[in-house]
Amino acid sequence: MFQVTFAPGESFPWHFHPGPIWGVIVSGTLTEDEGCGTALNVYPAGSAFSETPGRVHRVFNYGTEPVVINFAAVLPPCYANYNNAIFVDGPRCEGTSGRSHLEKIPPCVSGGASATSKTKPVAAVPSSQPESGTRTQEQRVTTQKTGEQRAVSDIKKTTLSAPVEATGEKS
Repeated sequence: MFQVTFAPGESFPWHFHPGPIWGVIVSGTLTEDEGCGTALNVYPAGSAFSETPGRVHRVFNYGTEPVVINFAAVLPPCYANYNNAIFVDGPRCEGTSGRSHLEKIPPCVSGGASATSKTKPVAAVPSSQPESGTRTQEQRVTTQKTGEQRAVSDIKKTTLSAPVEATGEKS
């Protein structure tokens, strides 16, 4: 398990995960955009959610307090010691249906890296956006109010050593 904190006004860019992830919002309200014209998903404190491997989305903290999320994930071995997000330019939409294609998870290779990188699990994933592919682990997080950016690795990510107790139900 691990915990992530987003300060007020911060966002996390388009990405997908190489394995299933489950989250519980401990504080604040998280807003998720799946693109393709779909309505935004809003998760207040106490909400729980899951993320399907390969589903592209981005998240925002539009609130005035930090969003704290406790996560549990099941990841391929080559992604275990790295950020578990693979960055892309946006979802590949299925016409005007409001749905997007799931992205293919880059396979692991011997040595613990993905097939597209010898050191980090970064993939070349096509998207509906211009062909700039995926972004590296040094992708920047944008603070909405000031336009300031900081490295994704600066987002508070804490590994939890004890079980986390969640309260509340999914809204």
